[in-house]
Amino acid sequence: MLKDLRHRLVVRKCASEIHWRLAFILLTLIITSVVWAADETSNRLMSLKLELRKDFPEIKHISIADFFVAPDNTVLVDVRTEEEFRISRVPGAIHIDDPDKLLAFATEHANESIVLYCSVGVRSSEATRLLQDHGFKNVANLEGSIFEWANEGRPLVNNQGATNVVHPYNIWWGWRYLSPEVRKSVDASHIDGDAEKDSE
Repeated sequence: MLKDLRHRLVVRKCASEIHWRLAFILLTLIITSVVWAADETSNRLMSLKLELRKDFPEIKHISIADFFVAPDNTVLVDVRTEEEFRISRVPGAIHIDDPDKLLAFATEHANESIVLYCSVGVRSSEATRLLQDHGFKNVANLEGSIFEWANEGRPLVNNQGATNVVHPYNIWWGWRYLSPEVRKSVDASHIDGDAEKDSE
């Protein structure tokens, strides 16, 4: 009987050690997959930024770090849709998604630097090119735009105050370029399912 009791204790101890080891392995795999996913998102966004530099070589592209050392007379313009802007924006940004209004705004602010952003930089690169084609020199695209801004954990606001939600543009763009942490905050009701995946 004593031998049987010792045997059961040894079996329980071994089972307990196995459970702890399995739990440790599972936790390690979860952490590794989250880190890998964040790195993958960062790599995809970096590739897209390089592609945009190649597709829009005639315009100025600035990093988020460079934006913070921009002149004091720099104006930040969000060229996304009203719905995207309503969900969140970079603090201090002005919303202008109409090309004619953007040209009028640039004319009124000709003595200021204008930095434009969208979700990842496609629409803001197009808007920057539009302004440059009309003779405006102090204009730039914010590389990585609001997705990179949010992925870096920088502050976002909406009409109610601080937020951590970013409009994903569409399911494909959100999955591809928003970090897993930022994607968690996205409510499916904010997704514009009609947006084409290749047209950001």
